[in-house]
This record gives sequence, C-alpha cells and structure tokens, in this order.
Amino acid sequence: FTGLTCIALGAVAHGQTDVYDEIVVTGSRIGGYDSEAVPVVHIKRRPDFMVVDAFVESDSRDAERRTREISTVLNSLARRAESTPNITLGLSRSFGTDDDDIEYVVDFDLDAVEIRGGSRVDTSRVTLVIKSPILDSDTTPDDVYARIESFIDSIDVSGRAVVKDYGDINYSLIGITQYREPLLKLIAKDAQRLREIFGEDYQMSFSGLEEPVRWRVSGAMQLAIYFPYSSSLIAD
Repeated sequence: FTGLTCIALGAVAHGQTDVYDEIVVTGSRIGGYDSEAVPVVHIKRRPDFMVVDAFVESDSRDAERRTREISTVLNSLARRAESTPNITLGLSRSFGTDDDDIEYVVDFDLDAVEIRGGSRVDTSRVTLVIKSPILDSDTTPDDVYARIESFIDSIDVSGRAVVKDYGDINYSLIGITQYREPLLKLIAKDAQRLREIFGEDYQMSFSGLEEPVRWRVSGAMQLAIYFPYSSSLIAD
C-alpha cells in the first residue's frame, strides 16, 4: 500500500544554507527518476522562483569590441536588477549524481561569467539566469514571465549586443532538505491510520526512505516534493 495523504505548504524562507540550496526544477526531468510515480503521500507547494535562462550576445566583427559590448550590457543588467522589484540575476551551475544531473542557481557575479562562442562564427555569448519570485498575486505562469520579459525589454544595449531569453521556463526551490522531516511525519501518520483501519495485527514495512528528497513539476506553478518510497502491510 502507498500512503493517502497530501498537504500544501506556503512559501519558505529564502535563506541560503549551501551552494546547492536553490535547485532548478524543470518540467521534464532528464535523469534516472523521470518515470517515477509520485507517491500519494507527498507535499504540494508553489515554487519559490520562476527561472529563465537568458543570454547576452554580440556579433561585432572585432573580438575585443564584442567583449566590451557584452561587458557593458552585463553591467547594465546588474544595475537594473538592483533597482527592479522582484527581479534577481543568477548563474546556472550543475553537478551529476548516480541518478540525475542536478541544476542549481548561484548568485550573479560579473567576475564569474564565461564568454563563449555564440550562435554563429564571430559571435560571443554569455548565459545567465533571470528569476522572479512566485507571488501570492500570481495566478498563471504568464503573470511571472511578464515581469521577466519587461525587465529584458528595459535593458539598454551597446553596439551590436542583444539580450534575449532561450524561451524555456523553469522553476527553482529553496532548501529542499527542509522537507525531509515533514515528509517522514506524514508517512508515519499515514501508516498509523492504515493500521487503525486494518487492525493492530498488521505492521507496515517501508523501503526507499533513505533516498534524498525528490521533486518535480506537478501542475502550473505547482510542485510535488516526495520520497521515492514504497510500503506494504504485513500481518504479524
């Protein structure tokens, strides 16, 4: 038997606890647990941020000029983000596990950006993250994306440099490890209820509770947070 409980939680504090604290949640997982069924006992909540990958690109013929133009626009982005409510810049990073490739967001740092080749020969590009918090007043993803789109449109460009987003919308979640204990309590509560229904002569057996907390998009601006656990009811 699997559990029968689902709860909804409000937004959590945005304090960072480690470098991987802000995990990016994509609409389709690219790793080993993409096809996992979400257990009925899970936590439902909204993401903390909408995350959009964007880029600054220049196709000026001279490489040094491309670098200057991109640097000018990056500085403009940083200044505008500081003065724009509900807009934050970041950089995307990733690390691999046995089951998946995990993407996370770190604070934006001009000294940490990497200028790489662009979409064509003699172009240069820098990729960054633009994110906006999911507010109580946001009813659809379009409400959040409109803030990001408006921010991009407001940036003053330099020379042949442009600022665009890649067109993919993702979300991020702060502090995934904080959900471990609430999930365990939910699972234990559900196990007790099952024993009350079937009788004290039955015991619950679990597997998978040692796994890290996992997550996935379950609806429009909705996440499911869970353990990939299974349980069974065994007669004494």
